Amino acid sequence: MDASLLSSTSMRIITLVIRIVTAITLLASLVLLLIISQPVKDLNERGEVKETWIMRFYHRVPFRYTAATIIIGAAYSIFQIVCAILRLAKRNEGNVILDFFGEEVLSKLLVSGAVVGFLGSSELVKAWEEYGANREDINSFTNKTYAANGLVLLSFFFSFVLSVLSSYALARNISFSET
Repeated sequence: MDASLLSSTSMRIITLVIRIVTAITLLASLVLLLIISQPVKDLNERGEVKETWIMRFYHRVPFRYTAATIIIGAAYSIFQIVCAILRLAKRNEGNVILDFFGEEVLSKLLVSGAVVGFLGSSELVKAWEEYGANREDINSFTNKTYAANGLVLLSFFFSFVLSVLSSYALARNISFSET
């Protein structure tokens, strides 16, 4: 695809729309992580319930890392949405080098957050099965974490597309500055 196929304004509008979708999926993932809770029963040697506590995402380090990547990604996306709106209003390209490297870092951060979340969910399943927890309780909690991690992975794909589009803008900016 040639960088000159789309006008500068249409590229900025496309990137704005993708940034909005990225921010929405990240915020939806964060909300999903925040509302996940599961009662866990501690049993004594005879199998009687001695204590019940609520499992939340922040009890596990992988989910905290995923939440941190979501927050960083959402903050960066919202910041870039504001910048994109200002650039559309002022009709300028902005700092395309910063956009390019920012999208590269964000995409790598989001994919690491998604992978850590998926691995944390699978490790949690193994740990709960060894502990002897009810299979329905395990599935209820981990299915929600898989959904949240899937949204982070979807946000990574959007960020990756933004990275490719920003590389086209970078190439177009370099070719304009050389002429």
